[in-house]
Order: sequence, then C-alpha cells, then structure tokens
Amino acid sequence: MEKSTLRYGEPQKAVEALVQTGAPDDDEDYPDLIEDDAKTRRSSFVGDLWDGAQYVHVDIEFLASASYAHLNQSVFQFVIVDRSSQPVIAEWNLLAEMSKTMQPYYSRTPESGRRQQVYVFFAKRRPSPAPGNVLVKTAGGKFLARFAAAGFIPED
Repeated sequence: MEKSTLRYGEPQKAVEALVQTGAPDDDEDYPDLIEDDAKTRRSSFVGDLWDGAQYVHVDIEFLASASYAHLNQSVFQFVIVDRSSQPVIAEWNLLAEMSKTMQPYYSRTPESGRRQQVYVFFAKRRPSPAPGNVLVKTAGGKFLARFAAAGFIPED
C-alpha cells in the first residue's frame, strides 16, 4: 500500500487515499490472454463521492490485458465494469489513446445486471506497460474523481 491523492468535486478538492498495487512484472513475455500467466492490470475504486449536490456511490473496476503470443499479432483488451448506484462516465486515457489510431471491437452485456464495456484492439507492435488515468463523471457530466488506472499500449 502506498499513499496517493484522490481529486474530486467542483470546485476540485483533494484527499489522501491508500492505493494497493501489485509488484511490477519485468517479464518481457506477453502470453496469450487465455493463459494463467497473461499480463493483466486491475484498478478499482469503491466509495461515496460528492457531485456538488449529492453523494454518488461509485463502484467501478478497470481491467487491461495484453498479449503478444505470435509474431506481429498483439491483442489489447480493456474492460470497464460499473456497479455504481447510478451509471457513471469513465474516460480512461489509455483507451482513448488506442482509439485514436485503431478501431476497437466493442461489446456490452446488460443482461448480467451490471454495466460492462469490453474493448478489444489488434495491433502488430508489441505491448508495453503504461501508466494511465481515469476521469469519472456522473451521467449528466458532473466531475466526480480522477485516479490512476495502469494498462498497456503498443510500443513506439
């Protein structure tokens, strides 16, 4: 666990928070996503955030996975699961970066009772770990929080 800062509200406020992160994985291999040792980063946030008028219970999870199981064939998967008290908008900068140059495959699973988005990208370049951040807003666009959510992008 390490200390970090969570920014929230309008006007923006900051509060210290504890962040739990896994040990860095220096292994250069990127096995197939179905393998037990597939490269995955998981970030989640659960808590009550003030939108300027009311508290919103936020329960949101971000998963990023990457594979380079075959020469010139990378697969990147981004999953956002929203179990908040009301739907929220999550703007993940790594997902936006990937979408600038590639067309994602997109899937929703509303039958499960939870809001989930899955984005899959195919690329030729090897994956590389990348720091990321997420901006979370209410469905009406009110700022709730900004926090870190690491993942992967293709190497330059």
